[in-house]
Amino acid sequence: MTTNTAAPATPAEITNLHAAKKAQAAAKKAHPAGTAAPAKAPAEKPAIETKATSTKIKWVLDGERDEKNRAAQHGTGANGVTYAITGSASEWTATATGPDGKVETLGEGVGHTKAYQLCIGHAKGAQVAA
Repeated sequence: MTTNTAAPATPAEITNLHAAKKAQAAAKKAHPAGTAAPAKAPAEKPAIETKATSTKIKWVLDGERDEKNRAAQHGTGANGVTYAITGSASEWTATATGPDGKVETLGEGVGHTKAYQLCIGHAKGAQVAA
């Protein structure tokens, strides 16, 4: 019996396996998808103008609510103006009293919702038609 001592022949691809793996790793590193994008400077945002006056009015009820959940009320706005909604049923009056004591009637004989809108509109500085 004869023993074969010759090493089996290897294909050329297997002999250069180490070199091929190195080349593949280098190609993968060089690929743009494998790298992080360069950091960009954040875009400057335009300055937002802040309003000096707020439209918030802190309301206080002046009596009991009616069957439609309405009540006479008054409130002070951030602009120093005191707003009042007075009346009953379907006839309400909205007034604004300035810091100097000058009373301005915003609406007379209007609904409660409209009186509220008139007060909010006055606090915003808009002219709301009665």
